[in-house]
Amino acid sequence: MKKTGQAIKLFLVLVLCTTYFLGFSRYGAKAFQSINGVSDVYPAGTVIGNISMEGKTAEEAKSELTNKYADWVKNATLSLQFKEKNVPMNVENFHFNIEESVNAVVAGKETPLMVTLEKGVVLETMSQISSDLDEKTMNVNRLLDELTSIASRMAIDEKIVSLSEFLLAKENKSDTISEVVIQTKEAPEKIDEIAAKLYKVTIPSQATFSLLDYAKEQGLENAPSSTMSIIASGIYEAILPTNFSIIERNIGQELPAFADLGFEAKIDSSNHLDLGFSNPNTSDYMVELQWNGQELSVKLVGEALLYDYKIVTKNKADYEPKTIKQYSPHLATGQKKVKQKGEKGYMITVHREIYDNGQLLKTEPISEDFYAPVPQIEIHALPAVPVTPGTTTGTNATGTSPDVQQPVAGTTTTPNTNLPLPTDQQNQTGPTGTTSVSEATETPTDDNLWGKPNEQPK
Repeated sequence: MKKTGQAIKLFLVLVLCTTYFLGFSRYGAKAFQSINGVSDVYPAGTVIGNISMEGKTAEEAKSELTNKYADWVKNATLSLQFKEKNVPMNVENFHFNIEESVNAVVAGKETPLMVTLEKGVVLETMSQISSDLDEKTMNVNRLLDELTSIASRMAIDEKIVSLSEFLLAKENKSDTISEVVIQTKEAPEKIDEIAAKLYKVTIPSQATFSLLDYAKEQGLENAPSSTMSIIASGIYEAILPTNFSIIERNIGQELPAFADLGFEAKIDSSNHLDLGFSNPNTSDYMVELQWNGQELSVKLVGEALLYDYKIVTKNKADYEPKTIKQYSPHLATGQKKVKQKGEKGYMITVHREIYDNGQLLKTEPISEDFYAPVPQIEIHALPAVPVTPGTTTGTNATGTSPDVQQPVAGTTTTPNTNLPLPTDQQNQTGPTGTTSVSEATETPTDDNLWGKPNEQPK
């Protein structure tokens, strides 16, 4: 019994010793590394670039960064932009020093990924945008720091870097981009008041603009539509030779006298007809209006654009009006009256051509305008009744046919409605573009002079 107790004690001692040595060998190193800040794997909070390395060894971190780099080169897009010109960079020109980045890691801290980019690559890319962009005009070192910082995050997205932020001297010069002069036969209603309030209109950078909304802000929500349309047409024509995008623009049923074909912009607040456009540039532009009593001058002022923009019109076509003929017994033979004067119809397309140093880059369609022709409506006398062959018709002393009842002073003569019209005048179509309509003569009222009540111009 005594020997059994000793054996149990010996067994327990052996178990405790074995557990101690195994536990020390397993957890002692980690405890020592934790106390002294040394570990084979990175603790929580360890980041290289924007990639967490928690729980990874140095070799695993290198492998992770190598894979991320390959994915970034394949899918990321990085470009430089100046004004309206954008040039992509070759991301393979960025050199990632993964080995040094991992060796510089501090456990539990963020460590930047070491990336380098040669200055010559940046200068070459900038020269593709403009020959004026060089070390004399640009802070190239600060630009290099920005580009390598973007690359070190290895974010797979489309990144555009604006070079305007790295100019050594900000461009404050304002050039006249375009100017339009609109002439009117007479002064538009309230033009002095409206032009004074819209003397200088700011078009914010990278924003949309609504002329109706701006007019409302200036207290011009009730301004005459005819006057606002003149102003809108001037602004529309002024912004066309730029990179501004047209969002909304409307035209009327007839081309107004003040607008050239293809350049009308109708404004009507009651019908929500607006002029809207956007400025994609990084700088503001100004629209300046001036009324001198006879003509309206519209200027677009701001930083000069890199590209040249030319507005061209194509496919211009004229459409002659049709003639609608109506007949009335109240007109003497051969007499004619014009009830509605005909107007020509027009169609035209407007395009924007973009040039870089004289070379055409592309052509953008802007609009296709169509104004339907207005038919001419004519009132003609009824045709004379033809003489039946074999019938003799004499004349009396007055020079008229004895069969025709002469009007007596103070009375109204009613035409004989039982006489048939000539066959070739009954609901026949005349020459091309002419429609013949015989007017009913049952009751000779003034209404009959203008045709049937339900008659519609064709």
